[in-house]
Amino acid sequence: MKGYIRDHHLANLPQCYAIYQLKNLHERNGGCFFSEGAKRFFRSRIHSDVYGGCVFVTSEKHISWRFEGDRLYTVRYIDGNGDTHTVGEFQGFKTRSKAHTFAKNLGEWIKSRE
Repeated sequence: MKGYIRDHHLANLPQCYAIYQLKNLHERNGGCFFSEGAKRFFRSRIHSDVYGGCVFVTSEKHISWRFEGDRLYTVRYIDGNGDTHTVGEFQGFKTRSKAHTFAKNLGEWIKSRE
């Protein structure tokens, strides 16, 4: 799991237990990732599970006037400053299950470092 979280963030990760806590941290620091407008624009959903105090899953669906893609999943984390970061590739998981399994394993690795 080493390498998925930037080294300079490892010492300053939040310990949140619910997605609303991550959202509040992000918004207090001026972010708009969780805003309704951003979610609508990217057709994204933010899943409610939080792993390791800072890891969560989003899903996005690309739709254009010619094309409607599948819903794909992204694992993300929030650092201690409230900034969001993508783990691996954007939309790197084809299924919800695989994204959540990876996020859970990453969260467990983070917890094991404490």
